[in-house]
Amino acid sequence: LFARGRLELDDTWRTGFDVERASDRSYLRRFNFFGSRGNSLESKAYIEGFRGRNYAAAKMFLSQDLRSGQRPNEPKIAPLLDFNHLGTPTRFGGRFSVDANARSLYRQDAADSQRVSLKLGYSLPYTWDPGFVTTLRATLQNDLYYVNQAADSLEDDGFTGRIFPQLSVDWRFPFVRRTGASQQIMEPVAALVISPNGSNPGAIPIEDSVVVEIDDTSILSADRFPGIDRVESGQKVIYGLKFG
Repeated sequence: LFARGRLELDDTWRTGFDVERASDRSYLRRFNFFGSRGNSLESKAYIEGFRGRNYAAAKMFLSQDLRSGQRPNEPKIAPLLDFNHLGTPTRFGGRFSVDANARSLYRQDAADSQRVSLKLGYSLPYTWDPGFVTTLRATLQNDLYYVNQAADSLEDDGFTGRIFPQLSVDWRFPFVRRTGASQQIMEPVAALVISPNGSNPGAIPIEDSVVVEIDDTSILSADRFPGIDRVESGQKVIYGLKFG
């Protein structure tokens, strides 16, 4: 069963759903009516809204593992709540940001967890007369978890969390050359990132930060882990060259 629905409620809100389910794990391999679907199917329902520099969403996810053999039960996520806000420039040219998230995750044969996260940030860019650009960023991420351990776990149920401050400053010096209707940009970059060590306590379950892919879109980022469950702690210096 494959189904898809979209509904525009008004100028701010829209809702929709995607349903992907198979009668058993081998059906789509035996009968290739829909092309390759990979190792899993994902069903979701959502409502999301956009207004100005604000975004809000409520989502639900249900997965079906198509791999053969004995597999763990897929988690159910309901709800997943997001709110993101980017402020207007202050008198100094910087912007405040707010990123809030809440997630409830359930499994039949492993730990359940509920998470509330609030990340506050301030970013201040500045362009210097010689042409290079610096950006100072400061963030404070606050995460609170409640973990209900599996029946055979030696860990106790209860609350855990972290407070994770991070300060970074980056430097860019873009060179631009125009040729007809196209242009080439060569940009040396460097950054210093400072944050406390040991900010990934073992009691925090890693759910949305499991798959880490280091590529050209993330290698120069202050935090290269996807999701919220894991952060890139400690100090580091980043340098490189971008061309486009």
